[in-house]
Amino acid sequence: MHKRSLVSFLTFGGFLILALTGLILYFTPQGSVANRLNWSFLGLSKHELSNVHVVFSFLWLLCVSCHIYFNYAVLKASFNRKGENGWRHGKEFFLATAILGLTLVGAINNWPPFSFIQDISGQAKSHWAATAENAQNGSYLRNQAQVYRQKDGFGPGSGYGQGGGRGRRLAAD
Repeated sequence: MHKRSLVSFLTFGGFLILALTGLILYFTPQGSVANRLNWSFLGLSKHELSNVHVVFSFLWLLCVSCHIYFNYAVLKASFNRKGENGWRHGKEFFLATAILGLTLVGAINNWPPFSFIQDISGQAKSHWAATAENAQNGSYLRNQAQVYRQKDGFGPGSGYGQGGGRGRRLAAD
């Protein structure tokens, strides 16, 4: 068995699962709301999905550590390789460090565009909370039914049925 290949496949597969579960958890309702709505995705509750995400995070960190260990010589040679004016990848290293640092500081201070990422998640969670509140008191289904009746011309004031309209529609309408 080739350990490097196994670790590479585990790292890639773990990344895919982390990306998928992270994206799903980004849009899921908050814990109490998810419980009230009995929310699930592919049969997994939010709690179970969160457990999968955390366990795969640890597996992925272990795999990345093994990947670095197995490829240490290649990484070391890449960092030690000299170019015409010193270190070969100096510009890329400093640009990557600046981008990572700016992203970290921007996320901590909630600066745009980093704040937009949290705003989108907050809007999704607010939608779930409103849905749960409406479902809990039963008004959500009544409101939705009324909206559909009005769209189809069968709601209050539409002229049909018991909705309080004028009775029969006239041709002049």
